[in-house]
Amino acid sequence: MDDVLFIYDWFKKAMASVGRKTKDPKCNDIRKTYQYRAVNKFVDKAREFDLDRDQMQALVKEIVRYAKDAKLLHRGTAVLNMSDIFSICSKRLEMNAEAVDTTVSIIRSSAHLISDDLHVAENFGGYPRIIALYNSGEMPVELIALSSKCAAALQRLNSIDRQLLPSDVDLLRIRVKLLMDKDVRSELRNVFGDDLVESGVPS
Repeated sequence: MDDVLFIYDWFKKAMASVGRKTKDPKCNDIRKTYQYRAVNKFVDKAREFDLDRDQMQALVKEIVRYAKDAKLLHRGTAVLNMSDIFSICSKRLEMNAEAVDTTVSIIRSSAHLISDDLHVAENFGGYPRIIALYNSGEMPVELIALSSKCAAALQRLNSIDRQLLPSDVDLLRIRVKLLMDKDVRSELRNVFGDDLVESGVPS
């Protein structure tokens, strides 16, 4: 599959991920449609910036997110070629990358807190360690979302204590958001080793 068709297919998936269905053109030869021409123009510009397929995919996904925030999804493939869209979404990607780098650093610096007794209270009548560490800000929520030992501790909490920590659904969202990026997943595997929870995240 050539880059244009590949990116067009990826654009449709990105649109679907934000709840917008993209109708395929009725023309038998897609290369004669305005959708194809719009994607082709985007790919040409991306090549000028020496972007590879993975980078194009990341940029398309960010453009779609931007278009959703700006209520522009109805414009379809035209959003790929809006004025300044490259610079706007590149900056958004850079900011997101910086935020992820910061999050990974925080996770790495707090990984030493993971243990087998996080469900146990340090003092009689006190909160279990996982709750005390979370409430103090020492244990970030991302660590809880990614550690199997933290997951085991959550299962051993009583129903009242469990309500003091993020829900399983919220933890899954955090886990998916971090592990969907293959480079971040690789980095976190180095941090957690066998303790990393990858369930619920597409491989």
